[in-house]
Amino acid sequence: MAANGVKIMLWRCGELTGVANVHAHRWRHNFAHEWKPAGGDTGDLMLVLGWSSDDMPRRYGASAAAERAQLTHARLRIGDRV
Repeated sequence: MAANGVKIMLWRCGELTGVANVHAHRWRHNFAHEWKPAGGDTGDLMLVLGWSSDDMPRRYGASAAAERAQLTHARLRIGDRV
């Protein structure tokens, strides 16, 4: 397999299944997004994915940060107690 073999394989699998923009980092973005609403700790996420910088959870989770914030807001229902 060539150095970019995984990249090519993922792209081809995406093409075959009709899923656009398939790449390895897409998995990391989704993993980071799903981790927090499931109750996962940011420090644990960093350990699991091998990150040493606090910037990485923000970078990989940024694509769905607004969705997570809305889910948290709905769960906490703070406005209902005013």
